Amino acid sequence: MAEDKTGPNDQSAAQPGGDPGTPDEPTKRFDADTPNPAETPEPTPAPESEVAADTTSDTTPVSPDPEVPPQPKQRSNRLAWVAAAVATVVAIAAIATSVVFYLKYQDAQDVLDAQSEARDAMCDYAKTVVTYDYNDLDTFFTNVLDGATGQWHDEFDANSKALRDPLVAGQVRSSGDEVQCGVQSGDTENAVIVVAIGQTITSLGTQNQPQQGQISLVATMENVDGKWLVSKMDAPLLKS
Repeated sequence: MAEDKTGPNDQSAAQPGGDPGTPDEPTKRFDADTPNPAETPEPTPAPESEVAADTTSDTTPVSPDPEVPPQPKQRSNRLAWVAAAVATVVAIAAIATSVVFYLKYQDAQDVLDAQSEARDAMCDYAKTVVTYDYNDLDTFFTNVLDGATGQWHDEFDANSKALRDPLVAGQVRSSGDEVQCGVQSGDTENAVIVVAIGQTITSLGTQNQPQQGQISLVATMENVDGKWLVSKMDAPLLKS
């Protein structure tokens, strides 16, 4: 048998259709470690959004959820309006409270002023009641009736005629001394005044010598057209 002397470099001669004048390139073998480039698919490029996400994941904050819409600007305006409205309500309430307290204070002050006026009027009237002279009883009766109203006016008017004769017969003179008055109760229309007044009397019965005494009165007064008048008098009979 003839020996086959074909060497490793004569592979091309054994290939059918090979060009005997041009030596063939060495055959390349591909396996799992060295894949054939012609059979390896080109990598699919990543979407631009993913590339952008990968490149900015470390530096760019996460965008808000696209399903949650941003708060509209009108909400901030509405909140500002609500805050202004609340402030206005609070201011109005403060003013109303101040007005209420002022009115209460004013009412209390009006009552105190009225009581003071009623007290002063009664102090003056008490001196009128205990100051008289048998020589001029008409002036006395007129002065007493001028400061009276209601029940007291009617009582004194009816009894004045009965008082005249004993005062004239006894030549009675009376004058008021120190007077003290206090408010028992009262408001802007009515008041009860307690009075203690000293009285000095001279008469035939005292041998024309001054005799001092004291009269206690409890008078109910009414505000009639801005003038305090006595409507009721609780007092002993005038001394003679």
